[in-house]
Amino acid sequence: MPTPSGDVEKRGSGGSSFPAPALPPEEGDAQETERETPLEGGLGEDGRSSEAEQDAAAEEHAGSAPPSAPAGALLREGAASVKGAASVDGTGEEGDGEAAVRSAGEGELDEAAAARGASDEGASGERASDEGASGERASGEETADEKEAGHEAGSPERAGERASDEGTFDEEEAGREALNRPPLLASEALMEDLAPIEPARDAARLWCAAVGLTLVVLGGLQVTALRPGGVASGFMGVVLGAITLVLALTRITYRQRAAAMLGIGLTSTLLGLVGSGPAVGIDAGGFAWGVARAIAAAALPAALAFRARYRAYAGARWLLGAAFAAALPFTVSVILRLTTHQIGLGEAGAILVILAMTAGLLGFMGEETTSAGAYLALAVNLSLAGDLVFDGLSGVEGLQAAEVGAVIGSGVAFAATSALTSIGLFQILAWRLAPAARRINLHRPPREAKKPTQPSSNDWLT
Repeated sequence: MPTPSGDVEKRGSGGSSFPAPALPPEEGDAQETERETPLEGGLGEDGRSSEAEQDAAAEEHAGSAPPSAPAGALLREGAASVKGAASVDGTGEEGDGEAAVRSAGEGELDEAAAARGASDEGASGERASDEGASGERASGEETADEKEAGHEAGSPERAGERASDEGTFDEEEAGREALNRPPLLASEALMEDLAPIEPARDAARLWCAAVGLTLVVLGGLQVTALRPGGVASGFMGVVLGAITLVLALTRITYRQRAAAMLGIGLTSTLLGLVGSGPAVGIDAGGFAWGVARAIAAAALPAALAFRARYRAYAGARWLLGAAFAAALPFTVSVILRLTTHQIGLGEAGAILVILAMTAGLLGFMGEETTSAGAYLALAVNLSLAGDLVFDGLSGVEGLQAAEVGAVIGSGVAFAATSALTSIGLFQILAWRLAPAARRINLHRPPREAKKPTQPSSNDWLT
């Protein structure tokens, strides 16, 4: 292996001295120097120690701040130049060049670290400024919200204006919905007039209130012994009257109220026929006579009211005929009463009944009219109750006040229980038959009037 001394002698024979280390060479020159410098022969102890010192310095700089790429290149170039110088003279003068190069490399490292620190501080300052701006915006928004909330809380006039605006908007919305609702057709109005769904719904509640108060009063009179019947009958009258008042005050379905009215009316009537309850005394003339009167008083008014409300329904006339058939026994007995050739209070009551039933025959008229069925129903009810009162008064001798009061009380109780029963029966019929009654043709052509027949040529009146 060639020694470094021989190499020195060859280069020294040229008469040239070792040049002082100049500026750090470029990266390409450093690489060429490294390739040209023989590293196998070694640099002696000083050369090895220089490499160790370079490694230690690099590790220290790596621990404190990582060198940038240009600084590392400069360090490698400086080491290469130092190695080249050591290979030329083999003396200890390379220490000064190496120190100078190392100092230059450290200066570059310090400048790079300072530049990087300055850039980091600038970035940190920018982030801090961004955070400050965000905080200012957030504080500004919170301040605006607080001001708005305080302004809203402290200004009831604005709250009232907003409430009025909302109310106006709701009214406008309701108006638009009303305009968008489909119009009521004339056929629908005609259908509701000819065949209503739930007729006399509100009127039934009024009747319940009136009848309930009547039963309570009649029961109270019995409890205080001002009417015959006893305390037990009076207590039953008060209970039935209270239940009827509950029907008037509560909101229940149409069918439920109708069934309850029918049940209370029938119960009161049956109790009266057996001589008990609030309707005591309606069995004047015997049990059979009282039953016939009660059937007529319940069936005829209900059928007449149904005929009036469903005048275009052919089945309403059939129901009216069935009601007249049910009242036929009582009607026949009333007519027979008039054959005695005696005119008294009993006969006057019979005349009233016959007149009312005769007027009820108007219900068989055509569908163009209601035949005043509602008024005829009330007339039948009052005529039958009047017949009961007149018949009872005809048997009282001396017209004593107690007996007269008992007879009048019986007539009032009969009218109340019969009205409750007939209204309940009418509403049950309406609930059951209203769908069938509404199946009518509203657009059918009117019936053609029959042309009068021309007299024949052989008629002597021609």
